[in-house]
Amino acid sequence: MHHTPANRTGRTSGWITIPMKICQLMTNLYNRYDFLLESGLLNENEKGLYHEVNAEMEDYLASEALANLSDYLMRYYGKKVIILL
Repeated sequence: MHHTPANRTGRTSGWITIPMKICQLMTNLYNRYDFLLESGLLNENEKGLYHEVNAEMEDYLASEALANLSDYLMRYYGKKVIILL
């Protein structure tokens, strides 16, 4: 099997990169917990940020999205949460 080597940025042609996979995982998590949008816990700004999460988001937004989801879930469940990717 032929493996395409990564370039200096860690990206490969024809392969999904780690940051892309993490963004997809985050999108899946946000979809799983989309009931939070109707829970009354999120303000309009937070709802806007929630809708920005997608598989093509920038890396900085993905790391912010992880912290935000943790906060949203903590407020919903009343306990600290751990998110495993």
